[in-house]
Amino acid sequence: MKRILLLICITPVLLLGGCIDFKEIQLQSYAVSFAVDYKDDQYELFLQFLDFGNVAKTEDAENKAPVWIVKGTGTTIEAALDQIYSSVQVPINYDHINTILLSKSVLEQQSERILTFLTTRHTLPYTSYVYVIEKPAEEIMTTDNIFDYPMLYSQMSQPEDMQELYSTIPAIRLHEVMRNIGEPNTVVIPTIALDTSTLHEDRNPVTSAFFSGGAFLQDHAYLGWLSRTDLKGYILANNETIRYLIEFVEDDQNILVEVTEPSVSLKDEDGKTLLNVKYKLGILEMGMKSKSPVEIQNRIKEIIEQEIKKADDKASALGADLFGVKDHYFRKGTLKKESDHSLSIDQINIHFSEVNSMNKTQLELDRKSNRLFLR
Repeated sequence: MKRILLLICITPVLLLGGCIDFKEIQLQSYAVSFAVDYKDDQYELFLQFLDFGNVAKTEDAENKAPVWIVKGTGTTIEAALDQIYSSVQVPINYDHINTILLSKSVLEQQSERILTFLTTRHTLPYTSYVYVIEKPAEEIMTTDNIFDYPMLYSQMSQPEDMQELYSTIPAIRLHEVMRNIGEPNTVVIPTIALDTSTLHEDRNPVTSAFFSGGAFLQDHAYLGWLSRTDLKGYILANNETIRYLIEFVEDDQNILVEVTEPSVSLKDEDGKTLLNVKYKLGILEMGMKSKSPVEIQNRIKEIIEQEIKKADDKASALGADLFGVKDHYFRKGTLKKESDHSLSIDQINIHFSEVNSMNKTQLELDRKSNRLFLR
């Protein structure tokens, strides 16, 4: 009996007395960004690591934590990775990678190879955002952020948060690239450039990253890219857009409106492709001598149609199906080599489901305030 009781007491101690194959978190290096470039027939791989001193910078705000980057070079991607492993002194944890940066050079020269690597490399999180960079990876990875926050809290790492304030080319995750790369539609990846004139620390300019345009991939091939200015129509006719400002001059009067929450759909009639877009419209600013709200709406429709048509034409010149027309007909089972319908936008229909005049709203508030004051 005593032996049985002793065995009962010892068993939990043996099972729960410790962890098997445990790892201390401070004994690993946590990669947060992965970049690939291709120069002189060599792959250049970059890993940016998380510095806990930067994440917890509020404890010591006066000292800025360094940015840790490791670089590997090789004739193959695996050879470049081996060089990285030979230099890093602690094991690398890939679970926290949030951004994947691809240079235009690697897409122009080795697009199929790098896309195959990304879609078959299980160590890279499929939820990572994918970007195309216009500058060297080291410059992008070492850009400053407001309040010296790490890259984890930048627009590249949290793009959805900024869409509500400033909608731009929608970010795309790796699993979305994987899902669409073999389909008829074109994959649009945001491009990243550097700005040295907007952000300042005291009076000193600070280099920051911004979304400069979009790069196009079609069936593992790189088609080219367009600037954000050229892609205004794509942003305006995109379900991921939340808020977009349109400013124009009419009869020497400045007019500012915002279109929000576009609802975009494709439809085909008599062999023609129709793009239907529905917005909520808010008139933020207009002069006292401006035209009526209906006339302003018609003018805005013209501007949006022109931007959509311009974006579609420029993308088509590169061989890109910007608005997914080809994929639309493919899903319907009517896509043929010699199709009866066009693979570009033939007609654009703009509708406003709700129209708000901000000036009238403010005027009513002022009137109510005056009534309360007079009482």
